[in-house]
Amino acid sequence: MSKEFIRISVRNGLGKLTLNSNDHNTLSGETIFEIGRKFEELESNPDVKVVVITGDPKSLFSAGADVGEIHSLLKAGNKQNAREVMELLQAVLVRIEKSTKPTIAAINGYCFGGGLELALACQYRVAKADASASIGLPEIGLGIIPGLGGTQRLPRLVGAERAVKILFGGMKALVSPGNAKIIGLVDRVIEGDFGAGVKSFCQEIIAGQVQPLPKADTLQLDESCFSSETFQAVVSGKASTAVNAMKDVLRAALGLPLAEALKQEQSIFIRQAFSPDGIEGVSAYLENKRKPKFSQVEGESTAEQTSAAKETNVQSGGLTEEYEMLRQTLREFGANEIRPKVDDMEREGNIFPDIIGKMAELGLFGVPFADTYGGAGLGKTGYCIMMEELCRVHGSVAVLVGASTGLTGGSIALYGTEAQKQKYLRAIAEGKAIGAFALTEAEAGSDVANIMSIAEKRGDKWVINGTKQFISNGDIADVVVVFAKTDRDLGANGISAFIVEKGYPGFKTTKVEHKMGIRASRTTSMEFTDMEVLEENVLGQLGQGFKIAMNALNYGRLSLAAGCIGASKRAFELAYAHASQRSQMGKKLIEFEVIQFYFARMRSDIFLMESSVYPVAAMADRGEDIRLESAIVKLTASEMSGRVIDTALQIHGGVGYMDEYEISRLYRDARINPIFEGTNEIQQLLIFKEIFKSGGKI
Repeated sequence: MSKEFIRISVRNGLGKLTLNSNDHNTLSGETIFEIGRKFEELESNPDVKVVVITGDPKSLFSAGADVGEIHSLLKAGNKQNAREVMELLQAVLVRIEKSTKPTIAAINGYCFGGGLELALACQYRVAKADASASIGLPEIGLGIIPGLGGTQRLPRLVGAERAVKILFGGMKALVSPGNAKIIGLVDRVIEGDFGAGVKSFCQEIIAGQVQPLPKADTLQLDESCFSSETFQAVVSGKASTAVNAMKDVLRAALGLPLAEALKQEQSIFIRQAFSPDGIEGVSAYLENKRKPKFSQVEGESTAEQTSAAKETNVQSGGLTEEYEMLRQTLREFGANEIRPKVDDMEREGNIFPDIIGKMAELGLFGVPFADTYGGAGLGKTGYCIMMEELCRVHGSVAVLVGASTGLTGGSIALYGTEAQKQKYLRAIAEGKAIGAFALTEAEAGSDVANIMSIAEKRGDKWVINGTKQFISNGDIADVVVVFAKTDRDLGANGISAFIVEKGYPGFKTTKVEHKMGIRASRTTSMEFTDMEVLEENVLGQLGQGFKIAMNALNYGRLSLAAGCIGASKRAFELAYAHASQRSQMGKKLIEFEVIQFYFARMRSDIFLMESSVYPVAAMADRGEDIRLESAIVKLTASEMSGRVIDTALQIHGGVGYMDEYEISRLYRDARINPIFEGTNEIQQLLIFKEIFKSGGKI
């Protein structure tokens, strides 16, 4: 290889190593060895205070390893030779990592695979504020895993949970420069003149004004992430052997010192690369990037994983047959089983047990969960369809399902151990247990961090004391996710979650609320007095309670927005029927232009709700972060739905104000939507927080 492909220069204490091997700066073995030689030359120069590794300004940082060279190694079939080559390549990165001089990866364009592994070996990383500077590890899409430290250096820098998404997501989990800064993958995002920004950053390092981002020596892997719905969506369609190899290297090596961990990674990389799937994936990439034919892909045997990859276009009628069948089943069940009993359930203030039993028989409580846990495997899209159709009939039934399936079951699905899922999630999914989500307290509604319930460790058990209020399903729940502080000094980071059963000594429900709307749903207070909970019933990790609550509520807000669509459609139907029958001044109401305008605006709002909610559900099923989008659809759908239903009542006139008319109940029920699952004021704060994180980019 010609030396000119790796250029070095020294100026004002800054030693620059510029990659310019080809259009994509792919890293062959010889290129990496040359990087090592040039790096040592810069490091030994006394005039060099900082070493910067970057790509040519006309090119990019690095698109990763030379896949053709990997293919040649695999084709030769000599594992020992491949292992020796990998050891030599890793030695170059370790040399950079242990440099006595500060090293900076200046990411000026795509930074993939081996390119990111090179950047991770540097002390600092800065990225150009440009969409072309995407960062990621796409190896899993080729049926292999990273082999130059990516599986070990990345988690130690950004945390295991974030690293899992990037490692298993491949090309679907590329990180923008802005998000890379947020998660701690890069130290700075540089706007404007990139070269000038890099020089300024170097000067700050020389002046001691900047310190490297912290890295963990070892990590403990929370394996519950491998069974979450989000994870299943992320790995759908990828080679099962590659997914298992990635799991193996994380399990085996994250708890080891880095030097030992890198050896483990290298061993598992060689094993997977020389497997039939590894050879097939690399070969397929080189053969005009054809789709590889892996021995088995994730999602083939699990309905939920399959559904996660389905795209949904509700507003144009693009639902799959499976989803349409679900909608039809719910429509018929609502009309035949729920609607005839709504008035009686409203009057008595509860959902009748026979309704709950029939819903369980139909598998409705398990719609979003994997069949492994008794679910239907229809993901968040299926769940939103269910909530829409239930709210079209009776909002109180939807609240029961939302608290049980969405919040309680959803929390366990996301963070529960396998044993917890088999015991509690399966019971909820099969309708054998009703769940409740005990978060709210008298002084902690929007201010979740201010909860006063306390959990103290006594021997091998946790003892919980405290009071909760406004808990949906409170007195009918069999399983409750309870949030309490395990460390009072840490604020939100001191909150933990516990799975509690209704029969535990010291647990009782107290006041039953009588509400303006959703009157058939049960809303109560709870008291815990020296209630003992086993260690095995801690949900997630200690101190993770706030995070569990927020992630569960993200999905809850999405389903609430879906429910707004259903209630709005029903209000529209009722108003149209009334306007078509009611006459004033010798004409049907529907003939008046002002009424026609009302319907035009109502229909427009419904369209906009559908157009936003279901694409966000599809995002969730693909495993994407929806914290921003769920807040947006909750805010806008609750406001639009309130407007639609208010207009529908106005069309009814005086009769709409009477309790015996269905539109009156819809109006009362709709008023809770801007309040629960996080008030709309809180949603606006959450939305602006994400805006601020992005620097106002849209």
